[in-house]
Amino acid sequence: MNIFIITVLSLLIFIFLIRHLFLSRQIKRIANQLNSMRKQQSRHKIGISLGNRQIEELAKEINMLISRLNEIEADKKRSELQLKQAISGMSHDLRTPLTAIIGYLQLLKEEETDEENKSEYLSVSYKKALSLHELINNFFLLSSAESGELPFHPEKIHVNNLLKEIILSYYDQFQAINKEPVINISSEDLIVRTDKNAFIRVAENLILNAIQHADGEIHMTADKAGNLFRFTVENECREGKKPDIKKLFDRFYTADETRRSGHGLGLAIVKSLLDKMDGQVIAEIDGNKLRIICEWKLCPE
Repeated sequence: MNIFIITVLSLLIFIFLIRHLFLSRQIKRIANQLNSMRKQQSRHKIGISLGNRQIEELAKEINMLISRLNEIEADKKRSELQLKQAISGMSHDLRTPLTAIIGYLQLLKEEETDEENKSEYLSVSYKKALSLHELINNFFLLSSAESGELPFHPEKIHVNNLLKEIILSYYDQFQAINKEPVINISSEDLIVRTDKNAFIRVAENLILNAIQHADGEIHMTADKAGNLFRFTVENECREGKKPDIKKLFDRFYTADETRRSGHGLGLAIVKSLLDKMDGQVIAEIDGNKLRIICEWKLCPE
């Protein structure tokens, strides 16, 4: 009897030791893979066919952590690239008007410059300074909106009449480019609860974008779509300058890199403001026509 018990115990101890050895090897295998990743600065997933359910579950959890670290690293690289692009874009856009202002001011200092030219140089310098001021304000607005520091004061707005006023205020600019926009604003009284200043800025930026980049007719429509208020601006793109929809709302993006009017911030501001206003903006390309649609939830009647 004693021999039988001793034999059974010996067998159990042997099985335990084999199992322990097996688990130790699997854990060491995982440790070696992690150590290799650390030395090579790579984040490949580890093998999970390890022959033990608990060890496999551990490997799966480690792989999930590795996936998350890969996502964080990718986000970091994207953020660094966006920061570099932002700094590059800001430097270019700030330098252009500053260089012009300095150049004209130097001409003003020249003794041989007559009064007529001085008046012209002063006028151009003033316009460039206003452009620079607007650009800096756009930088500040975009930064404040994206960081969540821009104050919003929601109120009920009758958007039909407000849009008519906004569009009418750009009458002179439409005349300057010899365009008569096709306007279709619903006669139904539509009310949206949102920040009035932000709403005005969104509408203005969409109109300015069309004025600066449109070719052919400009169509503006404001109507009801289900429980949404929808403002649509549609225009033909300049020949060979069809925008990349995926980049359209990126900071400093312009379909025509040789033209810097608008600084590539207008639509980025539109998207950022709408995100904060619980609205959305959609861009579509239909043939040679660009359609930008902004939507807000309507107030219940």
